[in-house]
Amino acid sequence: MFIALLHEMAICLGYDFDRTHITNSWYAPAAHATVEKELHLIRGALADILTGKSYLPVIGYATSVAEAKEIAEMRKLLRHWLKRNQQIQPVVIAKDSEPPS
Repeated sequence: MFIALLHEMAICLGYDFDRTHITNSWYAPAAHATVEKELHLIRGALADILTGKSYLPVIGYATSVAEAKEIAEMRKLLRHWLKRNQQIQPVVIAKDSEPPS
């Protein structure tokens, strides 16, 4: 029925489309093209994230004043540690011995 309507509209507007051409063609309003373009962008961005070409920024917020202070202190200590360029020393523990305390 939709094809018949499009065929009649084509005739009225002076286009030389037959029903087979209309049936085999795809009718896509501008909104469909916009949706397809958006989906293409989303898929590309997701592929970049999953393959490591890009990253997904994550922002965390403290839920309390105490937590905000704790995070600030950890950042301060981390910056201090990074400035000193301290290397991590591995600790080898034998199977039978106790771990260091």
